[in-house]
Amino acid sequence: MDVSSEEVRIRPYGEADLPLLRALLGSEAMTRFIGGPEADDKIAARHERYLDADPETNGLFTILVGQEPVGWVGFWESAWGGAAEWECGWHVLGEHQGRGVAGAAARLLLDEARTRDRHRFVDAFPAVDNVASNALCRRLGFRDLGDAEVEYPKGSMMRARHWRFDLEDRPREASYRVVPAAQEHVALLPAIERSAATLFGDEVPADLLEAVTPESVFATARREGTLWVAVGPGDEPVGFARVVLAGARLHLAELDVLPEHARRGVGTALVRRVLDRARSDGFSEVTLTTYRDVPWNAPFYAGLGFVVVPESEWDADLRQRFEQEAGVDSERAKRVVMRMSPGATGRD
Repeated sequence: MDVSSEEVRIRPYGEADLPLLRALLGSEAMTRFIGGPEADDKIAARHERYLDADPETNGLFTILVGQEPVGWVGFWESAWGGAAEWECGWHVLGEHQGRGVAGAAARLLLDEARTRDRHRFVDAFPAVDNVASNALCRRLGFRDLGDAEVEYPKGSMMRARHWRFDLEDRPREASYRVVPAAQEHVALLPAIERSAATLFGDEVPADLLEAVTPESVFATARREGTLWVAVGPGDEPVGFARVVLAGARLHLAELDVLPEHARRGVGTALVRRVLDRARSDGFSEVTLTTYRDVPWNAPFYAGLGFVVVPESEWDADLRQRFEQEAGVDSERAKRVVMRMSPGATGRD
């Protein structure tokens, strides 16, 4: 059974955590993705290194569910491509895997990394065949930078996936919530759409930018439960996502965020709500159309796990939506269709 995020805490790694470290690193099952079990003397030496780690360049924590130690999570200063950044990792006892523990602890870890104001990026290097950890990176909002050869354990090279999290993409002070749209939100959404469109500048024809979704469409989506709103600290709407039901798929028709609230995780939160709906209602995939080269369009969705759908795989419904959302022929070459299985995010 999943645990709630409120049940999961992290505290600094301490003297009493050696038995936990032995349980995490001393068995074949727990270390199959990181080179195999460590000898007890090496685990003891690692324990001492953790206790002596410089707090300026390390953040090493024990994961607790209630009062029970169930894993480890941490970040440390590392260098990749000649630049110093944070590198992070996590390790949860087998009986607590698949319950949301790693995800909740990793989010707490990223919050802790923000408080250091030392580096902007956090890197993670799970083994390429560690499906759960790679899925977790995607779900947390890390960007996939492709395969990498890393040294782990020391003296051995491991084929890993390189993920990078931008700490500036998340809110530092303001908190946002995604809620089902209420009646009072409907009249405010066209203004959000217009404001978000200004970010495109000359990338998109002006007549397309000036066209906004009628309030009647938003009202219908609200009644059908296919419209969500991101609200800020004062409960004011700052973004929205609208989907349409298309047989076995859920199609993300619109996602807009006010420019002044961009790069704070609002768009990611809205997409996650859409994926949650798709999972809970048994949809086979979530689709969308978007601009290929605009950074907050296709590259953003790719970072969340969406992939481009080749035109040869479009069915009649996808083709019609692509043509409608492109607007004019001149824009079609700039746009792509993308999709994601709601189950592709996996479990912790």
